[in-house]
Amino acid sequence: MAPILAIWVLAGIAFATAEPGERAALFFGNTWRACPFLITMLATPVFAASFWAMRDLAPTNLRLAGAAAGLFSGAVGAVVYCFHCPELEVPFIAFWYLLGILIPTAAGTVLGENLLRW
Repeated sequence: MAPILAIWVLAGIAFATAEPGERAALFFGNTWRACPFLITMLATPVFAASFWAMRDLAPTNLRLAGAAAGLFSGAVGAVVYCFHCPELEVPFIAFWYLLGILIPTAAGTVLGENLLRW
């Protein structure tokens, strides 16, 4: 949680110091519609590999294990996406990247019950 809180504090500072007319551009940028879904798409291969590896580990808390695999894959997808994303504003990264990471995490939580059963 510390990295998330840190970037949200930085986003708050960026909003506080920005002109009111610039705040929407800081938050939305130009790629807000695609960013979370591109991160999720880039996370998909890692998601599948994580579930395949996690299944062999025989987890006992299936939802938590699925969430961990989804969080890992979402983070990898965000790292890959950041090398190609034209947006560098902290509020954009704080919200849209986090959303892109949370989509595979939620999917892992839901799918963990069925896919990780041994």
